[in-house]
Amino acid sequence: MDGSLADYIPELTRADPNHFGIAVVTADGYRYAVGDVDVPFTIQSVSKAFTYGMALDHRGAAAVEERVGVEPSGEAFNSISLDPGTGRPRNPMINAGAIAVTGMLPDREAEPRFEHIRSTFSRFAARELTWDDEVYASESATGFRNRAIANLLRSFDILDGPTDPVVEDYFRQ
Repeated sequence: MDGSLADYIPELTRADPNHFGIAVVTADGYRYAVGDVDVPFTIQSVSKAFTYGMALDHRGAAAVEERVGVEPSGEAFNSISLDPGTGRPRNPMINAGAIAVTGMLPDREAEPRFEHIRSTFSRFAARELTWDDEVYASESATGFRNRAIANLLRSFDILDGPTDPVVEDYFRQ
């Protein structure tokens, strides 16, 4: 296999590049697994699809699409840009869109936003998921680009209120 470890989050450079595994569960319940399927890993951008689904469930498709488009961007996943015609992120699978949909999730005293994300992801996985505090701390300490994206979103009224709590919940995913 060719490729390299992600280096934009320093802690990710510590991953063993020789680990590789695939697990599949079919619609009728058969399970297949090969390789290093028991080695924990961070899901990183895979979380974007699930968080988007949570926002759709919580706010509805029309409300989500008012703030996040569904078109390809043609730009890097971490581009600091919005659609010039709408002022929205082009889709929820780029960082700007993922930060926006994270901000659309409820953040209540009884159930803080990240606890809601954590419990929902655990339910999807049919097991209690753990979180890598070292990767979170590394991303939080170096996530200046994502903070800039969040502030851009706030300036276009895509995010309501303070940006820091939203960005920190995005980093924890």
